[in-house]
Amino acid sequence: MYIGVDFLLNLLYTLGFEYYFLGSRGVIQFQNVSAMLDVFMTTALGVIIYAYQIWQEGIFVRSEATHSSRSLSLQPALKPFNNEEDTDK
Repeated sequence: MYIGVDFLLNLLYTLGFEYYFLGSRGVIQFQNVSAMLDVFMTTALGVIIYAYQIWQEGIFVRSEATHSSRSLSLQPALKPFNNEEDTDK
């Protein structure tokens, strides 16, 4: 569903705004890339960014302490390095 909506919005933006609106005023001109290829490249970039976001959400764990801001309750999944644990062995 994400890819379909992203593709549709990229299509409307590229063809409607960039190609027709800005292109008819001489602000932008597609030379080596067609408008449809621009839509596909922008959609591919959106998929890569979305996959990166999903991957990054998996490396954080929720903290037990509650904060007024949601972002402050995220902590790195790795526990801090402690010298005392290494010297006991």
